Amino acid sequence: MDSPNNKRNHNDSPTSSNSDLAQLGKRPKLNDCQYGEKCFRKNPQHFQEYSHPHLNDLIERFGDSKLPDNHPSKIRLSDLRAQIEIVKSLKQAKPKPKPKPKKNEPESSGASNSSSSNSVNLEEFVHPTWKLNRGKVKKKLADSKPYRLFFSAIKDSPKTHSEPLSISFQELLDSSLGTIKETLQINFIVELPWLLAQYHITGNRGTPITILHGDDPDIKKGSKLPHVTAVYVKSPIPFGHHHTKMMIIAYTDGSIRVNVLTANLEETDWENRCQGVWIGPKCKKLPPGSDTTAGDSVTKFKKNLLQYLSFYKSSKLEAWIDRVRKANFSKYRVFFTSSVPGSHIGPALETWGHLQIGKILRENPPVPFSEKTHQEWSVIAQCSSIGSLGKECNDWLCTELLSSFSRKVPSLYYPKLHVMYPSFKNVENSHDGLLGGRGLPYTNKVHKNQSWLDKRLYQWKSDSKFRSKAMPHIKTYCCVSPNHKFASWFLMTSANLSKAAFGSVTKKDGALMIRSYEAGVLFLPQYLIDSDVFPLEGSGINEENLILPLPYDLPLKKYSNNDSVWDYGIYSER
Repeated sequence: MDSPNNKRNHNDSPTSSNSDLAQLGKRPKLNDCQYGEKCFRKNPQHFQEYSHPHLNDLIERFGDSKLPDNHPSKIRLSDLRAQIEIVKSLKQAKPKPKPKPKKNEPESSGASNSSSSNSVNLEEFVHPTWKLNRGKVKKKLADSKPYRLFFSAIKDSPKTHSEPLSISFQELLDSSLGTIKETLQINFIVELPWLLAQYHITGNRGTPITILHGDDPDIKKGSKLPHVTAVYVKSPIPFGHHHTKMMIIAYTDGSIRVNVLTANLEETDWENRCQGVWIGPKCKKLPPGSDTTAGDSVTKFKKNLLQYLSFYKSSKLEAWIDRVRKANFSKYRVFFTSSVPGSHIGPALETWGHLQIGKILRENPPVPFSEKTHQEWSVIAQCSSIGSLGKECNDWLCTELLSSFSRKVPSLYYPKLHVMYPSFKNVENSHDGLLGGRGLPYTNKVHKNQSWLDKRLYQWKSDSKFRSKAMPHIKTYCCVSPNHKFASWFLMTSANLSKAAFGSVTKKDGALMIRSYEAGVLFLPQYLIDSDVFPLEGSGINEENLILPLPYDLPLKKYSNNDSVWDYGIYSER
């Protein structure tokens, strides 16, 4: 724990000590930016923490001269020029000499909020969306009811910065939501310097953070951060990942809040990628002596969350599990869904993965249509990666997964299945050009073995949300009516369209084999708006029936004959 003097101060001045980040900058592993010449960032802080040898070479070669227009570059030339100017300015910046203390005045022994050689102007790093909503995020969240569903603000799409349902990571830490005591971050990729910067910028520097992560086993190597506890989680199943993306915030008043995300905790995921963020209500602490099963919601959110957290069997989570047990989740109106690695059978068969979702849909059947009309509806699977699904649709996708997504109807009346995944042109025309496909790891090598998908593919299109050029990292699954006016259920999750994420039933013993950790939230209309269906945009429904926000446009736009699915393998070919 930090000493009281090092805890965050919500009244920090814009210029504040950056010692946490300086500690991280000492890590040899972080010296070189992993993207090299393909790095397209323009955040000065990034260049303070990572070296870019190619930029130093260009500065030495061209000096103060402008790069020629025909200079070869792996990113946009305008971005490369901007990076050079940033590196130049950092090289030219000289630390101000520390003033000598006056007679009888003691020297400062610790970091302060005054200017120093180790200080940064935090206002420079305030996200434009948080700048508009600083201190008012509580109202923004109240206005988002009943869905509490947001999409990440896009750096290069200014119209998204002021949208009511746009969100930045900094807003999740806003003081209007409560004074933060401690946070639990469960994620895949964690860029620790960036994450700590967000806490620093929002006035939460020094708050204890527990991180469960699945990418870099040594994210704290070489750093002195007593308030950060990092636990590396590796799936015991080959080709599995710790892919969950969620956070639990504990406040000083004893309450907690659960947020479910689709974004990694890294800068690029919160810039020009479309992400989903569900922000849960604040859960007050139950009265002392309450029953251990008390304080759950009609959707059993608390029970399912505890089940998931307990699966880790980690001593670092004991205090968090205790907080969840003692919290009142009665206001939670969505279902918590999750996957954990293993071969699940018996009572656990329908506890995880797509079988858990199938059970929820079967037990809550507000189906407003007959079996025969059900086949006219469509399940839209929108994702940022696709796994190996088999040589034909009936191997898994159109049978096993679609069965779980179809409630109780016979296979004859399963809804249609559409897959929304960016085309090559979608990526090429994105804000970041071909580098916009960095978060879309599906390759032609896999696709050529399941070309049956071609007739089910639809392009990424989000004109209504000003996000068509922001490549999706969000994952959603939704059942939509033929006229696109209604939805019967909606799922936002970290799970991509794969057996590893949702699980597949083995022929040998009927067990559900799952490789990865995943988490999501499932929306059903009867619990959120007391209706059989969700109205969608353009439905002409009465105002009291609120429209469910989707991240994409309807109707869907099919691939043309000249379109091809985005191929992540392009990076290895260069």
